[in-house]
Amino acid sequence: MMERILLDTKFWIHLKENPDKFKQFYTCVNGNDDIEVLFASPNFIDLIKSEQQDAIAKVVAHTADSYLPPLPDGGDRYPVTEDPLSLIPDLSFQQQLREETASYDEETTLRIMFRSSNFSAPDYDWGEELHRYRSIVDEYGLKYLMAIAFDDYLELGDDGIYHLDQSNIEIIEFLRKMSLVYRIGVLDPNEDPDPNDMNDLALCASAIVSECSVFAIEEKWVNVDIIGDMISDLLTDQDIEVVTEYSDLLPTIKNQIGSEDGDR
Repeated sequence: MMERILLDTKFWIHLKENPDKFKQFYTCVNGNDDIEVLFASPNFIDLIKSEQQDAIAKVVAHTADSYLPPLPDGGDRYPVTEDPLSLIPDLSFQQQLREETASYDEETTLRIMFRSSNFSAPDYDWGEELHRYRSIVDEYGLKYLMAIAFDDYLELGDDGIYHLDQSNIEIIEFLRKMSLVYRIGVLDPNEDPDPNDMNDLALCASAIVSECSVFAIEEKWVNVDIIGDMISDLLTDQDIEVVTEYSDLLPTIKNQIGSEDGDR
């Protein structure tokens, strides 16, 4: 079984800033047919703003096996590709770069992508929007917010009450919306949400739908158990080893490989 590894952006930056750690990671994953390192569109959007983009491009090109495009609106499967240009959300810009980089290798293509791309924050007040929905949770509960998120799937029961039928919701739509529902559910009344949370939530959903074995993510998302809650909601037996510190990453990967070897 292939062990898929997905890293939060801070882990990619850590590899860029620590050449020795990059070498260790590269040695661990390179050429191992049992490991597939993924690089996702939320990573790309985060790193557009990063310093030393050429160094980031080198790290990604040498360690990422496959790329995850922006999470679709629906469907049950996430397209995994070896095409780095699939990371670009703007399809017209993606096509433009596809023509410009046709003769370049992967690292050069990534360099051009990082240098020439930009991403604008939402033109609305992200924090105000979340707190507005949080007030709904406070007054009516989380299930009421779920009913708003999935209003197309509400069905009128014999009791005259609308009920949410989750069985008809495609997996990707469910994960996209539930990651946000749970984020709103743990919002502190005095919190000023980070706009980058959107990318983190998309990454959490991506880790589940791409069936990752190891997911390296910020500790705050583990503390509120968003990953575990979403997997539980899907009623699957999927098991993701979640890592929050780089020091635990390689031991966790090696342990996963060892466990698989023992099962064969």
